[in-house]
Amino acid sequence: MANQNKLTFDELVAWAEGKLSEAETAVIDHQLTQADADTQATAAWLQTFFRTSREISLPAPPAKLRHSLKQHFAACAQEKRPLSLWQRLLANLTFDSYAQPSLAAARAAVESGTRQLLYTSNLADIALTIQPGQEPFTLSGQIFSPEIENLATFVVELHQNEQTLTFTVANDLGEFNFTDLHDGTYTLVIGNDSGEMQLPPFRLQAS
Repeated sequence: MANQNKLTFDELVAWAEGKLSEAETAVIDHQLTQADADTQATAAWLQTFFRTSREISLPAPPAKLRHSLKQHFAACAQEKRPLSLWQRLLANLTFDSYAQPSLAAARAAVESGTRQLLYTSNLADIALTIQPGQEPFTLSGQIFSPEIENLATFVVELHQNEQTLTFTVANDLGEFNFTDLHDGTYTLVIGNDSGEMQLPPFRLQAS
């Protein structure tokens, strides 16, 4: 009987994003007071993620830092540094708001609204936000890692057709974004001195 009342991840996402009616929200609020610690932690994380994705406008990294990083990556490429020096990981897609079956009351809003992608790896977890609409697109993201205190050490590279288009540096909260993107398939490579991870390809297209 306990499992019948267990909140699903899809229900928690719809609740945290504010897509439910007042009655549905109240039901989940009540269920959360009786939920286990893992469910409550997931709910709190999702609330924080959706709130920050709506409220925070991410600044570009300083020009001096970008220049230093370009020099660093150029030097590594010339040395042909072997990947064995890195912990190369493939992040797994664990949630796609466009692919998940949504609650009936929230389905239309979810499919026409902001797309949320969540990835996990042994190095860190990644949340991506794709704003709906027409080109050019904006891609925002956030890195989560309880074991790494300084998330500003992460460099995020945007790739297309096996080529690096551009890169940026995460801020202290692990946030990053790319603007002026066009229809196509992309992937991200994210790393610091602890290792490197690659996200599976994802598509940006007009809604």
